[in-house]
Amino acid sequence: MHESGMTVRNAGRAAWPRRLTMAGGALLILALLPSAALHAQAAERGVRGLVRHDSSGAPLGRVTVSVDGVPQSVLTDSTGRFRIMGLPRGTLVLRARRVGFAAAVRPFVLRDGEVAEVEIRLQPSTVTLDAVRTTAGQSERERFEGAPATASMTLSADVLAALPAVGEPDVMRVAQLMPGVVARNDFTTGLNVRGGEQDQNLILLDGIPLFQPFHLGGVFGTFVESAVRDLRLHAGAPPVEYGTRLSSVLEVSSTRDARRGVHGEVQASVLATTVALSGANAAATRSWNLAIRRTYADQVARAVANRDLPYAFHDAHGHMSWTRPDGGSVTVTLFHGRDRLREDFTQREDTLGLDAPYALDWGNDAAGVTWTQPLGPSSSFVQRASVSRFVSQQDEGAGTLVARNDVREWRASGLLRSERGAHVLGLGYELAQHDVMYREGSPQLATTYGWRVQRPVSAVLLADDTWQLGSAFVLRPGVRVERLSGDGVAAGSWSGISPRLALKYFAGRNTALTLTAGRTTQWLHALREEEDALRFFDRWVLADSTVPVGRATQGALEAEHWLSPRRFMRVVVFTKTYDALVERDPRDAPDRRGDEFRPITGQSRGVDLLLRQVETGAVSGWLAYTFSHNTRSDGTSTWRPAQDRRHTLNVVGNWRLTSGTVVSGRVGVGSGIPYTGLETQLVRRVADPRSNRWDRGVVHRDVQGVAGARNAAQLPPVFRLDLSVQRTFVKGRATFTPVLALINATDRRNVYAFRFDYRTAPATRESLSQLPILPTLGLTVGW
Repeated sequence: MHESGMTVRNAGRAAWPRRLTMAGGALLILALLPSAALHAQAAERGVRGLVRHDSSGAPLGRVTVSVDGVPQSVLTDSTGRFRIMGLPRGTLVLRARRVGFAAAVRPFVLRDGEVAEVEIRLQPSTVTLDAVRTTAGQSERERFEGAPATASMTLSADVLAALPAVGEPDVMRVAQLMPGVVARNDFTTGLNVRGGEQDQNLILLDGIPLFQPFHLGGVFGTFVESAVRDLRLHAGAPPVEYGTRLSSVLEVSSTRDARRGVHGEVQASVLATTVALSGANAAATRSWNLAIRRTYADQVARAVANRDLPYAFHDAHGHMSWTRPDGGSVTVTLFHGRDRLREDFTQREDTLGLDAPYALDWGNDAAGVTWTQPLGPSSSFVQRASVSRFVSQQDEGAGTLVARNDVREWRASGLLRSERGAHVLGLGYELAQHDVMYREGSPQLATTYGWRVQRPVSAVLLADDTWQLGSAFVLRPGVRVERLSGDGVAAGSWSGISPRLALKYFAGRNTALTLTAGRTTQWLHALREEEDALRFFDRWVLADSTVPVGRATQGALEAEHWLSPRRFMRVVVFTKTYDALVERDPRDAPDRRGDEFRPITGQSRGVDLLLRQVETGAVSGWLAYTFSHNTRSDGTSTWRPAQDRRHTLNVVGNWRLTSGTVVSGRVGVGSGIPYTGLETQLVRRVADPRSNRWDRGVVHRDVQGVAGARNAAQLPPVFRLDLSVQRTFVKGRATFTPVLALINATDRRNVYAFRFDYRTAPATRESLSQLPILPTLGLTVGW
């Protein structure tokens, strides 16, 4: 272990209580509050400092710093700073560790009323051909030992690459395997977290919001696995720096290559091909990476079968980072994704009798820059500016019917954090300009069927305080003050206060209880038909005089215990009350604006269980079980939402052999989700008054279903077993990793939906299945 790079100096601080001017007053206070005096002295004893790279001097973030004998450790922030308060007197031992660096250890002496200031320099350890990545095991332990917050789970890129996948590794599908998350079926990568809708998740790429990061109606996610370092899901009411969504936050972080020179990777699967390049300078103070992916099925079909496949997509993800000599850092992230669907329209009967194509285009664009800067020995500031866009366009019949939805957000945000004794104070802001446009009409007929333009401005002030109450309790109160104003907003503006509270109690070095509560709001909604389990894209609208701001109040009680350094379990009991949600109004009048949507309310309650063995050994994985009970109401009736899967169980495992082989598997079990069944069907017949006959010249009769009670029926339970094996071969400076995966290995016919036919006696019901048994192959070549 490296010790020579560590220096310690003591900064004296006056002991509490201070001398009072009257001796009688001093005697009275000391007589009444002796325990408070001792507690305050302990609270002001501690250590703080900075961790740097030994050769470059650059600050190092995400370094675990701990003191022997104290049941809590901390994680350095992005400026390399840390603080541990409430330490006992005497000789203590400080330890600092991070993956890719040799650990550092140093004893120091702490007296009453002192705060030791430490500067630590970590030496890089041996780096393999693969880029250095923070392990999920390290992140999970740091989360446990850190500030109180809602339950979260972190997965590294190594886990993403090892799990069985449909075609290739998918960030969104892996997130579906976390506790509290429900996937409605095999054909969607959307997330329903603790009973919430899919649009209630704030999805961030390096802090930049993305609106709908899915391909082909949600079948695939848009994130390129080779450009992702890790992902973290926060379920429930998160800390105050996260807002504008009701149910969860999914953070996706870009990878950073610490290897000198230029390195690359080519990944080919049955779905697409990805090319990734990355590199860094010798001191690892500047790094960059770029990944580009494109599906090639359309090109293969054209070359082999001399026919066109109507669908294709492509993605691009770039990231650059620069560590400044003064300890600050600047990062830039760029993202682009597009889907394109073209289909023959000649068989469609329409009023104009057109022979024309059916065209769909949709996708995301995002760009952002983040500046992180230390401000003195105990403060830091993070400033971010970004722009994000989602656009979709549908064209039926070369202008017969055209619909376009364009969503843009320009955002600036900042967060200042400062240490003040036993407190870490946070103060920040968010300022965003929103542009949402929806237009539907027929250019050929010069007719507009629907049109909506919204351009409000949102402003948020946020503050919180992480308060160390001795060595056992940590309290974190916070608040967001929010305002939405602009044309179309009800009464010209909307204002709200969203308080957050988290309290953690350490019952020992390996056991903690956490209580979280808070209020969340959402003013950007994605509206979809509940029956559409598969949909290419959603329509986005902002809150205004006809669309309310969504509001939810939620709380959770969490118990977590580490069974060993590599294994922990966590149980969370949660509740969520939706004060305002939005859905399409089935009684909408086409010729009247303002009645397209209606407000509803809801409830979600349940329990999450997570048992995890982190990725620090040969065998790793997790078991995630969720029980949830969800309802929605419009004031007159109550029903189960379509994502109300009462029981969800996922068991995931990885086995890494010394030969470079990785064997992975996933078992998923779930109860059926609700659906609206058909009571009967009506056949619409056409009368010909000239011949006094019915259905003359009609080939297909129009059949209209008569629905039963909303979501009163339930699909059968689902079961799926996925398996994969991969092995890495090293030849010179190159690596070759072939992958074989088997999706739904038991060929279980899980029901996607039912098709009813009441035209026969007796009526028939046909099952539509989800994915059949599906073998997939892939190859990754790196250098």
